[in-house]
Amino acid sequence: MLLPYELIAGCESAEATLAVPADYWETKLQFAIDMGIDFGRRHDLTVCWSNAQLGNVAQTVEVLELDKMSTPEQIALLRPRLKRARRICLDYTGPGIGMGDYLAQEFGEWKPATRLYGKIELLTLSNTLKVEIFSKLRMAFEKQSLRVPISRLVREDLHSVSRVTTMSGAITYRAPRSVDGHADRCTALALALRASQELPVCGPIAAWPSRQQTTRREMEDF
Repeated sequence: MLLPYELIAGCESAEATLAVPADYWETKLQFAIDMGIDFGRRHDLTVCWSNAQLGNVAQTVEVLELDKMSTPEQIALLRPRLKRARRICLDYTGPGIGMGDYLAQEFGEWKPATRLYGKIELLTLSNTLKVEIFSKLRMAFEKQSLRVPISRLVREDLHSVSRVTTMSGAITYRAPRSVDGHADRCTALALALRASQELPVCGPIAAWPSRQQTTRREMEDF
């Protein structure tokens, strides 16, 4: 497993939240917010994972899940959140390309190599990128530099991803597809973590509770 239960348990915290009040994004925030968006339209969820950067810890503020919602409706819900974000990493794969183009035009693209310094980094979820972001996600859990909500759905989603070595020696990642999603939350968190990289941090750090469970599932590439 990419994230065994004991690693997840070490980063579960009552201070991390799944949702915030409707007017939360209209207020002046006292800390930087970084986001990861894993886009889905018909078969998978769209998940927007928002982290507040508190010292060297990324604490979950919201895990927004959008199911079978049209792209314009999704953008309308995401817009107030994106306005408050410092940086967003977005799944620019398949149907996510259209949303990515639209949001990059509105909020600016983040692509320093071409001197673009907007908010939105458009990322094609290739196997190479998955190896990078999931490896760094694992390291963040090992260092306990994340706080995630105490939630069965989140826990099982994070635990669902497996790191697999193929017959040719390549590394890939697999996860089950179920009624609860297809590692959409895990992917969004990995993207949110990338969004916070190489940027200044500020604020306090606190303690961590723990939790543990076990499960087995059939796996598939994602």
